[in-house]
Amino acid sequence: MSLPPLLILLPAERASLADVVLATGAVPVIDLTLDEEATIPPGAGVRVRPGQAAPGDGWVIVAGEGAAPAGRRALIERTRPGPAPEGFAGVILRGREAGGVCADVDGFALLVAHGPGALLDAGLGPDTAAAAVACGAAGVVVGEALWALPELGLGPNALKRVRVARDVDTVVVSGQRVVAPALSPALQRLAAGESLASVCRGWLSADTPAHTALPAGQGLALAATLADRVGGLKEAITAYQQAMGRAPAPPRSSRARELATNLSALLAARGAAAASPTGLVGAGVLWQEAVWAGMPVAGEPAVARDAVGAAVPREEVVAAPVVVTAPEPAPPVVEPAGEGVEAPPEAIAIIGLGCVFPDAPDVATFWDNIRAGRSSIREVPQNRWDPALYFDPDKSALDKTYTKIGAWVETLRFDPRAFRIPPKVAEVLDDVQKMALVAVAQAFADAGISPESKLDRSRVAVILGNSMGGSTRDEYAMRVYFPRILQALFASPELAGLDAAQRDGLSRSFSDRLKSGLKPITEDSMPGELSNVIAGRVANAFDLGGPNFVTDAACASSVAAIQAAVKGLRDGDFDLAVTGGADRTNDAPTFVKFSKIGALSPDHSSPFDATANGFVMGEGAGAVVLKRLSDAERDGDRIYAVILGVGASSDGKGKGITAPNIEGQRRALRRGWAEAGVDPVEADLIECHGTSTTVGDKVEVEALTEIIGGGRRGARGPVRIGSVKSQIGHLKSAAGAASIIKTTLALHHKTLPPSIGYRTPRADLPLGVVPLQVQTVAEPWTIAPDRRRRPGRGAADRRGPQGGGPRRAQLARRRVGHLGHEPRRADPPR
Repeated sequence: MSLPPLLILLPAERASLADVVLATGAVPVIDLTLDEEATIPPGAGVRVRPGQAAPGDGWVIVAGEGAAPAGRRALIERTRPGPAPEGFAGVILRGREAGGVCADVDGFALLVAHGPGALLDAGLGPDTAAAAVACGAAGVVVGEALWALPELGLGPNALKRVRVARDVDTVVVSGQRVVAPALSPALQRLAAGESLASVCRGWLSADTPAHTALPAGQGLALAATLADRVGGLKEAITAYQQAMGRAPAPPRSSRARELATNLSALLAARGAAAASPTGLVGAGVLWQEAVWAGMPVAGEPAVARDAVGAAVPREEVVAAPVVVTAPEPAPPVVEPAGEGVEAPPEAIAIIGLGCVFPDAPDVATFWDNIRAGRSSIREVPQNRWDPALYFDPDKSALDKTYTKIGAWVETLRFDPRAFRIPPKVAEVLDDVQKMALVAVAQAFADAGISPESKLDRSRVAVILGNSMGGSTRDEYAMRVYFPRILQALFASPELAGLDAAQRDGLSRSFSDRLKSGLKPITEDSMPGELSNVIAGRVANAFDLGGPNFVTDAACASSVAAIQAAVKGLRDGDFDLAVTGGADRTNDAPTFVKFSKIGALSPDHSSPFDATANGFVMGEGAGAVVLKRLSDAERDGDRIYAVILGVGASSDGKGKGITAPNIEGQRRALRRGWAEAGVDPVEADLIECHGTSTTVGDKVEVEALTEIIGGGRRGARGPVRIGSVKSQIGHLKSAAGAASIIKTTLALHHKTLPPSIGYRTPRADLPLGVVPLQVQTVAEPWTIAPDRRRRPGRGAADRRGPQGGGPRRAQLARRRVGHLGHEPRRADPPR
């Protein structure tokens, strides 16, 4: 039985591979839409833009609406169903998975709507190509799924990008799908209206994927696995042909078990491998990943789903360590250095740490406090705000806080000259900016970076988390609104009878007293208080030319910043990033507002304990210096830990804008572990969000229990959990930075750190299922010789309006988690 035609789309620079393709019985098609110069071998087809010359004697594919070339067999590419125009022998349907011009619906949905007879280009793997044939496709087109094969000869940079490509990494601009970093000039040019041919021209020879868009679709995510399974171009084509003929094509080596494991972790982040019209990934790609991972598929159209489902190799299911019934894996983790284990592609190294935390002006002191179990929680210092004015134990009292405890940065060593800041500017600089500068300076020094260091400062990014600026804004507001206060004062009956002189005298006296302790408003005031200037101030002080911005995801702000830094490094937007977060909003208004939510504890912080009754506010700044692991190893940097994955999610509609939703936590946890390609059962330590709120702690433990699963730890023992908030309070937008620094130090020192205040277990927390164990004392972190230390960081919340339409606003929360592991080798001498 003859097979439907298999069209192999080759870059113009690889036209010489046409003979290899012809020898297999497949049809080579040389893509001239981006590079017109190519020698076309006899029998090879060409893909051209409408009106472009079509050399050679084979088939011609016209990429878009145009006339058929005279005297040639031709196919036309389309993104909607319909018969072939006059002069064309057939139609190639380009689903939303395809690279370049693509539809906005699934390739399979497009094929079913069209009916039998069309060819399909939808990022297909071998098994989804077979499903396309089962749905009536007259043939299939395969392109970027082959790019990791050695015969394609991609340059080292492009090949690296291809091998780490995920199915969600592509972007669509003006109906055209490409792979490009979000900040790349190529993407900006495409958004500005420049043609795809111009933006992607010469991509293969240029080998600059950080600056040149790759003309690839979602099928690029299949390339590395396909190459690892089959080995070469002939074998890849044979795999497609055997699948389309429904003959099994086994993997070439025992790597099948490893590949199934990694892919199962990816797919477990989505529960089942379900394709839907509104999903991010088309079925042509998603279902192929499911087949390779031995996982079931779900979704529409049913005829395609059933055809793919029949191809799932059930013998590989045992190779997948992720429990398929558990909704998803977990967040990003950090780890210290182990020997002899290959790091995942594009792992991100932590090479520098800095902090200004309560009772901890530096990282060494912070770690000493953690190990010793010291609490930094105490009553508000008199120089911050007066409890006599703002405190009332009655929770219903208007404009009052029912708590006066917190964790405070009482000593800040800041020398403006070190940052080239004039004294007058320093006077109006909010302390949140000062803390950020000091923390970053420490982190750079810890990473061995000085003004004399040889690095391209134009390629260094500053991405910091902050959600509320600082407290200086309240002082300025008090000055500006002073006339309104006077107006209300003199409108009172008791003062209405004062003559003008008395009013003027009282006004001056009142004004002098009120404003004597307030900062003046000058030309430096606004830059001194703005949240976004925190990152800008760092870029200015250290002469850094990469992107600088602040992320606001409330309590998840600093982990959102780290997520953005990790992605930018992986995409090649910059080569070094300083990230983390800063928060200095322990002022009276913040206390009062949080009191009205009922979120604060009046007396203590004890995450997961039966006495937990709310969180305690803290403040501080934490900074980490990140670098691609390969670059850090090349440069001989000390590597504290390695970040493998970061997961983020929103709660969606949820129960309320401030109520935690377990589904949002599950999503973030699953996505982080899935991106890392690690089974969450391997985590020995989870640094939780652990706010010490009754509902929050319960939801977090339940989500972790569900993600890790019961009865799977075996001889590994319990997963240790804890929260640094028990010692320094909740640093709000800097909370994630404190947690990640703590976890990084735990890995570096091979120590399980304590979480204090835990004495009485809560009966409603399912701690014994995994089991999870609150770590209450510092102890050595020992592991079996064949294992690595793997910690995780729990989800943090972002609450607030997220976008919205013309009719109603949408309310959601964002959660961020992270996963990593210890470095691969011992620290080099510094």
